[in-house]
Amino acid sequence: MDLTQLQYGNLASWLAFAAACIAVSFTWRALMRERRRDEAREQREKREQADNVAAWIDYHEENNVRNHYLAIQNASGLPIFNVRVFIIVSLKNAAPCEFLYPVVGPGRTELGDINADAQADIKTSKMKTYRRDDFPGYGARMDFTDMAGIRWRRNEKGQLTERKPELRKKRRTAPDEPLETRE
Repeated sequence: MDLTQLQYGNLASWLAFAAACIAVSFTWRALMRERRRDEAREQREKREQADNVAAWIDYHEENNVRNHYLAIQNASGLPIFNVRVFIIVSLKNAAPCEFLYPVVGPGRTELGDINADAQADIKTSKMKTYRRDDFPGYGARMDFTDMAGIRWRRNEKGQLTERKPELRKKRRTAPDEPLETRE
């Protein structure tokens, strides 16, 4: 085959081909931009209720003594379920303190008394000095489920993350029985 015999087209056909390639490129970019916008909007809608839920440690003073308590606020228009809050203290042998609420209604703020051991740990951890960007020594970590059934965690620094569903663990009811799924 002789390459000198091939017809490469005229200028108009080459310009039409270039214009078509440019149009496809712009269309592809517009499609990707719209897809990113849709994904961002869906993520905002998904997080809308969870963004309005928080837990923190507050205090009131009585006779010059500070007593700390837990505050949970659901400022959304829908209830949250299976609320589990841990008091996090940055001491090695801090006393565990956990709160469980089956439901926190919409627009509600629930208060919980922190036990004496955790109170002492909070007061001790506050005496330490921390850099500005560090964890202040104590806080509340909260896990909860929104109306859509999505499990969320707001950590002691206030950051909200979606909890991925955990795989169900397999267990044996007896050594000779097959594995079954825990209900």
